[in-house]
Amino acid sequence: MKFISNKVKNKKVILRADIDVPINKGKITDNSRIVAMLPTIELLLRNNCSIIIIGHLGRPKGIDEKLKTDIIAKEFSALLGISIFKLDACIGKDVKKFVEVLQSKNIAVLENLRFFPEEKKNSKQFAKQLASLADVYVNDCFSTMHRKHASIAAIKNYIPTYFGLNVKKEIGGLNKVKKPRKPYIAILGAAKISDKIELIEQLCKKVDKLLLGGAVIFTFYKAMHLEIGKSLVDDSKVKQCRKLLAKYKNKIILPIDVVVANSIKSKKGINIDVTKIPKSKIGLDIGKKTIELFKEELKKAKSVFWNGPLGVFENKAFEKGTKEIAKFLNNSRKVVVIGGGDTQAALNKFKLNKYTHISTAGGASIEYVEGKKLPGFTP
Repeated sequence: MKFISNKVKNKKVILRADIDVPINKGKITDNSRIVAMLPTIELLLRNNCSIIIIGHLGRPKGIDEKLKTDIIAKEFSALLGISIFKLDACIGKDVKKFVEVLQSKNIAVLENLRFFPEEKKNSKQFAKQLASLADVYVNDCFSTMHRKHASIAAIKNYIPTYFGLNVKKEIGGLNKVKKPRKPYIAILGAAKISDKIELIEQLCKKVDKLLLGGAVIFTFYKAMHLEIGKSLVDDSKVKQCRKLLAKYKNKIILPIDVVVANSIKSKKGINIDVTKIPKSKIGLDIGKKTIELFKEELKKAKSVFWNGPLGVFENKAFEKGTKEIAKFLNNSRKVVVIGGGDTQAALNKFKLNKYTHISTAGGASIEYVEGKKLPGFTP
């Protein structure tokens, strides 16, 4: 694995950047991923390179005007204090002609890769066309390293390849929990248990304790024959949850109380024992007793890996569980690694950032910690 250095000079570089940021009403609400790209871009500019930025935004089904990368070009321009070109395509004769005359220290942002079905199909032809635009390919998008897409996997076969400074930082941070100091505790919260059930089993093999929050807990409660009201549940995973509880009963720690309400938009919740959830309510956060229980467990840890909020933190009424645990771990002497995505968004909301490492990636950070081979790294 080769990381970018001062040896990459006077080159035309195609940079696979992480530009998949949240947008609301035409405005970027969290630019953390874009900011994480700046060290690599600044190094390339100092080394007299021209840069062609490629990436994806959202999950478009065909061309979507709301997901065009114009907003990304404007954000890079504002952060770097320079003018940036924006092209309305990724491939084709016009793109080729433009980048051929792109001057050193100039930057161009290409259109959303996922407007092209060839990207997700890992098309060799599409990858070749992207590779033909530059002398060197730099991948600094750790968050998509687990995707077998053309701009991540196939392109490496057609152009000299390096990895960026953000990827280097991610690997260094995540390695701290790949071989953690014991006791090792993981915190896992999510909405859909189908997205996390495999991770739960993998983590149980490695951790001393696994603290669960978010909506995933309600499928476990159903496996325990508890009333869960209108809380989110996946009936297809109940048997699997029951087996996990039997196999790892000394490792899995579920909340003992939760905050329930009439809906996710409610302005107030009720703290209640998990054995007393009303049929008319939906569970939206961990409760007060659980917060203290989790803190007691975390006091024993030397290493902590946290992926996923413990409640609907976007609503102030259901942010307490996530906020209190985040504050408890902030500036801790423990090794605390945060697996990005929604967890990072929560920490940004609470203005907490003194952890060993905060990943910009969600799924990729999980799979890397699990020890899976990621397409972005494999030949």
